[in-house]
Amino acid sequence: MSDNRLTRRDVAKLTDSTVMRRLVSLDLSSNPLDDAGVSVLAAAPSASGLVDLGLCDTALGDRGFAALAETTNMPGLRSLDVRGHHSSFHRTPTGYELGGVADLARSPLLGQLRRLLINWSSGPSNGWTADVLTVGRKPPPPAHVQDWWISDQLRKSSYLIPSLLVDCDLADLWWLGDTRNRERLPNEWSV
Repeated sequence: MSDNRLTRRDVAKLTDSTVMRRLVSLDLSSNPLDDAGVSVLAAAPSASGLVDLGLCDTALGDRGFAALAETTNMPGLRSLDVRGHHSSFHRTPTGYELGGVADLARSPLLGQLRRLLINWSSGPSNGWTADVLTVGRKPPPPAHVQDWWISDQLRKSSYLIPSLLVDCDLADLWWLGDTRNRERLPNEWSV
């Protein structure tokens, strides 16, 4: 359902439909959902069967991230693509981190994920569904980027289990997660 000009109202209709309960993979990338549309989806009990959720380039911001972080309606979610998000970064005078990525870092949802695409920049959709199509074509791997701010936020999480990540577009987290094929990064400090 990517790039179909879907809005919050369309997501509300989808979550009310009988089809939603049977969906395992949902790619809503490149739709102007904004935080309101993502919040509607996160609040929908009918989203409980989702394993893969594509929200790349949906104008996802802090409120949408907070809705995802607080949801208990997606217990089976394993793949989340939120590339191109508009999360902000703030810190209180006491050092408490604020913003959408910080909310996700404090969420148990982060511990469920095996694939996390969370870079600021976006690209073509690369969800769990791409694995299904590997019979006919090899999916392009996401570009691994250095993003110290997002990586730093996620590393502080007590829920992140990097060794369980199958795919991540942040170079630091991908390297931590790639325990079977671990290779030294060029700038890695010796321990």
